[in-house]
Amino acid sequence: MRKGVDDLRKKELKRIKKALPKEEYKSLKGVMWVLRKNVEDLTEADVELIKEAQTACAMLVNVYLLCLTLTNIFKKGVSIDCGSHYQLWARQG
Repeated sequence: MRKGVDDLRKKELKRIKKALPKEEYKSLKGVMWVLRKNVEDLTEADVELIKEAQTACAMLVNVYLLCLTLTNIFKKGVSIDCGSHYQLWARQG
């Protein structure tokens, strides 16, 4: 799953590099690495960078958030409730 997210991240960053003015793209410096972090490892600066990236590449940020959500479902372990968590996650996409 992470490979798919990484591939999308690279593709989207190339796309927005072409689409955005140079200064606006520079403001997203470091977003590539932030979008690889687990939520518990994010700093306040990371969260602000993600918010900035949301306007430039909403799809990428949404995929990152969905990936984090799915990871949290799997961290909870397999249980009867896991199926309902997965169904909620699937509806978000």
